[in-house]
Amino acid sequence: MTITRRTLLAAPAILAIAPAVAQAGKITLVVPFPPGGSTDAMARLLQANLQTKLNRIVVVENKSGAAGALGAAQVAKSPPDGSTFLVTFDSHAVIPSILDKPPVDVERELMPVLLVGTAPYVIAAGAGRPYKSFADVVAACKATPGAVKYASVGIGTLGHLAMTVLGTNMLRPILQLGRERLPALPDTPTAIEAGFPDFETLAWWGIFAPTGTPPDVVAAMATASREILSEPATAAQLKETQQMTLLLQDGAAFKSFFDKQVAYWGKVVRENNIKA
Repeated sequence: MTITRRTLLAAPAILAIAPAVAQAGKITLVVPFPPGGSTDAMARLLQANLQTKLNRIVVVENKSGAAGALGAAQVAKSPPDGSTFLVTFDSHAVIPSILDKPPVDVERELMPVLLVGTAPYVIAAGAGRPYKSFADVVAACKATPGAVKYASVGIGTLGHLAMTVLGTNMLRPILQLGRERLPALPDTPTAIEAGFPDFETLAWWGIFAPTGTPPDVVAAMATASREILSEPATAAQLKETQQMTLLLQDGAAFKSFFDKQVAYWGKVVRENNIKA
């Protein structure tokens, strides 16, 4: 290109346009778990609708490993320009305590964007087992220590498939860990009702961004996601398939919730010497 006085005068305008072009680029939603789980489903639900609302290409990238820490680290080290977000699960709060050398500082390198919602964990027994209540399980454990075995889906993970299984005749739910009974399990008592004062364990889903992402960019993502997830059909789907209570909290409310999760579960991990 021949440089003339006109092109030189036009240069500031070209430079001014460049950031806007970059801002209109692709958004990547990083899911720190394999495809098929509840977090992956959440991200893909957001993906299609965010593309319409924000008029940007949105892709979902699954980056699993290290209890969700690898995906979280990828987002933390991404440019804080609104091009990368983390869609994650409750195990995110356990990363600082469960790993000897976490590849990411989840409290300093990532900032809360939106706390989507929560759902209580449920303890279930095989239909062929004699346990009718959690008290029966406790009694069996005391009678024959070590004889009662249990299985979980892994440290800090929970999929919507678990709720699907609970809805079949293969398992019998005997205890739910929320403060109130789920409408879907009206005959299953809570841990508080079973004699564990103030005991509550909730799965939760949330969106994070690299620390330093501009407030207006964070607010735009939070607002768009809140609008998508609060649509009646979508909200009903989340409630039915995952027994989720939508919270849709951003900013200080989400940070307060997350900090408490990190502190509480960190103490549990350390006191019981749990390792990934």
